[in-house]
Amino acid sequence: APPSAAVAAEAAAALRSLLAARIEGNEAYAASKFAEADAAYSRALLGGRGKRKLYFFLVFLELLRCALAPPPPAFAALLLANRGAARARAGDVAGALSDCLSARALAPGYAKAAARAGDLLAEVGLLDAACREYEEGLAATKLELKVFFFAVVVVAVVVVVVVVDLFFFHY
Repeated sequence: APPSAAVAAEAAAALRSLLAARIEGNEAYAASKFAEADAAYSRALLGGRGKRKLYFFLVFLELLRCALAPPPPAFAALLLANRGAARARAGDVAGALSDCLSARALAPGYAKAAARAGDLLAEVGLLDAACREYEEGLAATKLELKVFFFAVVVVAVVVVVVVVDLFFFHY
């Protein structure tokens, strides 16, 4: 059975809160307020409302999964990588490395998390592990570019078909 309007409204509020926490984290990071960025990303990872569970948010995402991007694991990976960057800038290398490696576990193809993890591993002297992270991030970037160019070609073909249809096949 579909959720009630109240459940949908609660899910929408949870989503707004989650996205607001991410934006707050990005702004704090840009202002070099790394502890505030860490706290904002942590709130977003916990559902945007302290220790509240993500139940309504997940229900909302399940209902709209075809229309929403990125999917929940990728969004959590993005938040973890951003919090990792904030922690690294604040001097918490262990916390930053943990966040970046967690982001990589959630989204193995997330190149930015791989690059950040590689930087942190190099910083603590684990050069072989850092090289592996850099190589995996580079491979993911190459795959993302191939997918992007394929999408561009598909969009171009669709545009051509629509234009041809509009100009040559009047009804």
